[in-house]
Amino acid sequence: MNIRKIQIQELLPALHLAAEVFAEDVAPAYTDEGVGRFHEFISYDSFREMFERQEVTIFGAFEGVQICGMIAVTNSGHISLFFVRKAFQRHGIGRMLYLAAVAFAAREVHTSKITVNAAPQAVETYEHLGMHKVTEEQEKDGIRFVPMEAELVQSAYGQYSYHYGTGNPGQNTYGYGAGSSSSGSYSYGPGPEENGQGPAGTYSHQVQMPQRRSAVPVIVGVVAAIILLIVAVGGAFLFGSFIYYKAKDDVGITEDQPYEDDGDSWDDSDDIYDNDENNGNSGSDSQNKTDESSVSGVDKIEAYKADNLSYKVKNETYSFRDSEKTSTIIDFNVAYPQISGLKGKNADKINKTIKNCAMSTVDEIYTHPDEKIKQKVIEANTPALISYVKCKVTYATNEFISVVFEDTSARGEYSEYQTDLRTVNIRLRDGKIYEVRDIVKLDDTFVENWAKIMQKETGDSSFLTDLTTAEMKKALEGNDKTGAYVPNFFVSKDGIEIGFNMGSASSGKQSTKYAWVTAPYTFDEIKSSVADTAFWKGLDR
Repeated sequence: MNIRKIQIQELLPALHLAAEVFAEDVAPAYTDEGVGRFHEFISYDSFREMFERQEVTIFGAFEGVQICGMIAVTNSGHISLFFVRKAFQRHGIGRMLYLAAVAFAAREVHTSKITVNAAPQAVETYEHLGMHKVTEEQEKDGIRFVPMEAELVQSAYGQYSYHYGTGNPGQNTYGYGAGSSSSGSYSYGPGPEENGQGPAGTYSHQVQMPQRRSAVPVIVGVVAAIILLIVAVGGAFLFGSFIYYKAKDDVGITEDQPYEDDGDSWDDSDDIYDNDENNGNSGSDSQNKTDESSVSGVDKIEAYKADNLSYKVKNETYSFRDSEKTSTIIDFNVAYPQISGLKGKNADKINKTIKNCAMSTVDEIYTHPDEKIKQKVIEANTPALISYVKCKVTYATNEFISVVFEDTSARGEYSEYQTDLRTVNIRLRDGKIYEVRDIVKLDDTFVENWAKIMQKETGDSSFLTDLTTAEMKKALEGNDKTGAYVPNFFVSKDGIEIGFNMGSASSGKQSTKYAWVTAPYTFDEIKSSVADTAFWKGLDR
């Protein structure tokens, strides 16, 4: 997933997206006058003139060449035309588009505030983001809206930071939670600096970080950008394995020329364009369909749950935003499962182990940061401490549980983020944690065959060739001194996946261009390499 400024040749697809979403989700609640006014505003000829005069800037969320979300912001820092297609919702794309607009307003056009004309039903959403009402509800051209704004606070470092809404550690603030999202609004009406001549914009913030789903077995780039953090962005699924490709790409918002606002632009938007809590923004029916072929990442893993489980599993969420440190973005949303009904003295120990695995980044960068993290924050252009974690129980029996975490984080600098895979595999009767070295015999034959499967999964015959068999074996044992290769495995309905997390790799090795890769085995395929027979006997196969 790539969020960047759109080019002129991408303007028409962006406007088509806006029209499609409006027609399905917004127009039914509008008067004929309001619908007509909207279509006047997004007519290609008139919008192209504003675009070419640099009166409005549009950020698009792209997967490959397809635009799946967009947000427009004027030179006065006023937001408009905010949409995310339904098939791409509930993954934080809308929220990241919003942050892109905020950063643009502060860093390029140097406004002291961000504004929006919110539909009445979206006021609470904006308030959760730190925005407040300027006046009470108004009406223009048959459309009701509430003018809102948020200050962009200049820090001691001369940087502008968006002042988030309040949040408290441990609370599920703003409706954050595993799988949750919230809605925004397509707002309509004059922006505060538009001399009463134009409609305005909307936002819908979301909780889960973006995890796009690819329908084909390809590797999708995870794109680093100055103003966004997209979580679990991009990915591929092939024969049950999961591959994330890391790449860096400038978001493109580095022009030196300031934009001038002559008061002629219309920020036309007034109801939930990123309406993904309810019916959401959507394009055509074909784009909205979410079937198995359009899913990847942890969502693609086919989980197994035994019929006779003696315990229950419930997802919990740690959510925290620090609204006081206006010079640093601090934002955590960590989902993790907890088990109830376990018998024996190890229940608390097991739940703590699972939670600690999920929270490891928060602990590393916020609760117990080292001097390296502290210095990174001080030196950062856009200081940020962020961790968004998605979880899935992939295998659960009365004997054993396997949990997968996807974590996208910024560890000091907003533009330098990483995606990590973490897993925890626990024997429930005593809390024993299994590592790769515990479950398979890591002899040369196994390691060499495993490397071939990893190459097949990436489609890259050179993958891991910069490592010797001995080095791969040492890494799978958890003894890679460079820290570039962290061994992981998880169990699913289909078998076992064994691979490396390389999200935090800094060794410069060729293989670490991937964030993480796992190789799939059916239970029959890996039977000859079994190490711990007790582990294998505890699986339903």
